[in-house]
Amino acid sequence: FNWGSFAGFWSAYWGVRRLGATVYSGGGLNTEMRLKQIVELKPTVLLSTPTYALAMVEKAKEMGMDLTKTSIQWTYHAGEPGGNVPTTRRAIEEAWGAKAYELYGVAEIGAIAPGCPLQTGVHLAEDQAYATVVNPETGTPVGEGEVGENVVTSYIQFSQPIIKYRTHDLVRLVKKRCECGRTWILFEGGVLGRTDHMINLKGTNVYPTAVEALLGDVRGLTSHYEIHVARGRSGDELTVKVEAQPDNPAERYGELKRQAEQLLYERIMARIAVEIQAPGTLPRYELKAKRFFDHRQH
Repeated sequence: FNWGSFAGFWSAYWGVRRLGATVYSGGGLNTEMRLKQIVELKPTVLLSTPTYALAMVEKAKEMGMDLTKTSIQWTYHAGEPGGNVPTTRRAIEEAWGAKAYELYGVAEIGAIAPGCPLQTGVHLAEDQAYATVVNPETGTPVGEGEVGENVVTSYIQFSQPIIKYRTHDLVRLVKKRCECGRTWILFEGGVLGRTDHMINLKGTNVYPTAVEALLGDVRGLTSHYEIHVARGRSGDELTVKVEAQPDNPAERYGELKRQAEQLLYERIMARIAVEIQAPGTLPRYELKAKRFFDHRQH
């Protein structure tokens, strides 16, 4: 990653330094140069957003490079959901030949929840923070295993007090001892979405991460997608733009559209329009990907 102001990257840098490990900086390099750096310096861990890990896969294919034969054994992702979305995680692991994990952090608070070794979600570091999961509309706590907004109080944030901080992140809190041996709270499945990205389609709550997971089940589609929400005559309307894999001819796009729309309706029980895009059509991002576009205010 480049050396900008994104707090997640700086916390990763100092975390690695404190472990006594070596940091190979990707600052000032483009994707091709970073891939060549991996071959030359042989790091064992890749730190990036999940979106950028998949963008590196595309560039590696252009270069004729097999990432499964590199030194990378683990990939760790933050900044956006994806590391705990099964289809996205599987795409990263298969392409890199490595195990993929997610780190949940909030810029104002820090990296508060490392990934579970069993990849079931992330564990809240309870020596650093206390969390309450609430109904985002009423503010009342939800039951264990129910989805709600993560509200955090930090024990270690001395630069600015963080008390009952509303993160807008949707999580499912589980308190029982995890099979990995940890007794820390588990946010099952990691961050499931954002309260400000939730869409209500005729009474059904739709989360972008759920759409991402389902698109991964349609053979022939990639993990590059955008979600567009607009105001229609009978309420909000949702359109998903998703790229087809390069080996799919344009004449098959209609079938991919039908499969995707049918799967989304069967699993979410809401009508969602799907537009199949040609490979390379949608933008690529090195930092957080912009995938949610709200046109209701225009």
